[in-house]
Amino acid sequence: MNKSIPVLPSRGALRPLGIDEVRITGGYWGRRQRTNAEVQIRHCLHWLEELGWIANFEKAASGEPFERAGREFSDSEVYKLAEAMAWEIGRTGSPGLEEEFARLTERMAAAQEPDGYLNTRFGHPGQEPRYSNLEWGHELYCYGHLLQAAVARLRTRGEDGFVQIARKVADHVCDVFGPGGLERLDGHAEIEVALAEFGRATGERRYLDQAKAFIDRYGRDTLGRGGPGPEYSQDDVPVREAEVLRGHAVRALYLASGAIDVAVETGDGELLEAVRRQWDRTLARRTHLTGGMGSRYSDEAFGEDFSLSPDRAYAESCAGVAAVMTAWRLLLATGETAYGDMIERVAWNILAGAAAPDGQSFFYANPLHQRTADPEPPADRAMPHVAARGRRA
Repeated sequence: MNKSIPVLPSRGALRPLGIDEVRITGGYWGRRQRTNAEVQIRHCLHWLEELGWIANFEKAASGEPFERAGREFSDSEVYKLAEAMAWEIGRTGSPGLEEEFARLTERMAAAQEPDGYLNTRFGHPGQEPRYSNLEWGHELYCYGHLLQAAVARLRTRGEDGFVQIARKVADHVCDVFGPGGLERLDGHAEIEVALAEFGRATGERRYLDQAKAFIDRYGRDTLGRGGPGPEYSQDDVPVREAEVLRGHAVRALYLASGAIDVAVETGDGELLEAVRRQWDRTLARRTHLTGGMGSRYSDEAFGEDFSLSPDRAYAESCAGVAAVMTAWRLLLATGETAYGDMIERVAWNILAGAAAPDGQSFFYANPLHQRTADPEPPADRAMPHVAARGRRA
């Protein structure tokens, strides 16, 4: 079986095709693929350099106090870029991207601690200690995106320095958060789906076991009660008992994806059915016509049932990616075509507009219509101009 695949379950109704089994030769998605290869990846690499987010790794490696650039999750953006580069190298063999990938690997490796810890925001001189802010620090979240990039590299190029970095990280996570360790979660789900797939790619059962351990911890109040509350991070109800996706949309969908992976690999039909139940109700009651998920600008969250205002539809692009991740896993597990239909709906209405055709500008929210200013509104209808993007379903 071809293994150049982002998601490769050991069982399921359908087998995914690899990047060397399918070719997009033209049309809309062919143009987008070329733009990604020729413009978008290098555009992102330029800006991560310009903003200093890649340089954070070199500064962390120095062992000296430093002024860090970017938000607490900025390491993950570098890892997402590495994943895009790895898949594109696997598709085309681009020598230029391969050289850039090697340089990026060297900079990351220099910042990794002997025990596998790798983060530029915590644990260095003048910074907060490791894992001292799991609610908002995104340490495990960042690890998750690193592991997913390593899956791309392992399945397209094999074992190398980048994969070795990820192995050390995965082993570190198992050592710290495994049996006898910290029984905690990250406030943003992602490590679960990443550990499960990294376990598939490497054949290491302990990574899958750790993913399952994280899934089972939800709903046990391991996160603090500050901020929006436990529902925001899906820590209010155990995954098996929840009836619908709720809270922060991307967190909820990443968690659902990880739960499906764990369910499929362990043969846990109860867990798989729980996620299907949540997806079905979410699709029926908390999803816009376009396939957009997460109706609230506040907290980037799902609203209550049928709370789907077109004026304030958020439908974050990141949630569109996460919705495809979840639907794709359900499609592979069950073979039911409705999940494929949902992927197509999200792809055309959310993902197609997430990046401009030139590959150099990006859009976060996906409202359902566009407001324009009336050049001479009647006095009784005058209102401030509100600019928003829109697209037809």
